Amino acid sequence: MAEPDARSVLNRERLEALLEALLPGNGTWPGALELDLATEVLERVGMAEGHADSIARVLDALSPDFETSTQEQREAVLQPLAGSTDFGAALLVAYDAYYVHERVLKLLEERCGYVTRPPQPQGFELEPFDESILARVRGREPFWRKA
Repeated sequence: MAEPDARSVLNRERLEALLEALLPGNGTWPGALELDLATEVLERVGMAEGHADSIARVLDALSPDFETSTQEQREAVLQPLAGSTDFGAALLVAYDAYYVHERVLKLLEERCGYVTRPPQPQGFELEPFDESILARVRGREPFWRKA
């Protein structure tokens, strides 16, 4: 029998509370709940080997009343976990989901001047390709056999 997908065992409410504790927002920058990061994180953990297990272990280590705790209480609960590999993996997935979110990218561009679009085809001027650098390779005898 196949093992259950690790994403299916993650408690969404606890995950939302964890994400909001890590990324609470401040009026200018949106918080995790406002961006519905839990949905994105649940998608991402399916693509990243081991991250779902790490996040599940972090969620298991939280106090039973974590979801109803204040931000200060949540930070106190998270402090002892901060150096663990599991917490690092959870933080990596959370930050990765946050900093690729459309609204966060737009804010980064507006406030920091950081261009958030791909560099090509609109960016960086490239020098024309110099085909002469391939002359030596083109002059070689083939070192493979025809199939």
